[in-house]
Amino acid sequence: PTKKNIRIPFEPAPVTITGLTYENGEVTINWDEVPNMDGYRVYRKVSGGKWGRLVNLTTDTTFTDSNVESGTTYYYVVRSKSVSLLNDGWTETVRSITIE
Repeated sequence: PTKKNIRIPFEPAPVTITGLTYENGEVTINWDEVPNMDGYRVYRKVSGGKWGRLVNLTTDTTFTDSNVESGTTYYYVVRSKSVSLLNDGWTETVRSITIE
């Protein structure tokens, strides 16, 4: 009999954002590591906007967004990514921060 490689779709553990801070004109996002993942993707949107990917794939558990403007609320999510899985793991919640 011939063996076939079968990819089993399952949902990896979600990413938990542990910190979202604004300092010196930049927003820094921190999150917990998700075991057995190849990396993370970071997304951002503004109120009424669409999600845009800021980072395609990083192995870090922090990202600094320096493209922010005062008077704007930004929403962030982080996805865990595994090249061998069909699905990515979304954050448990969307985190937001308003730049005064």
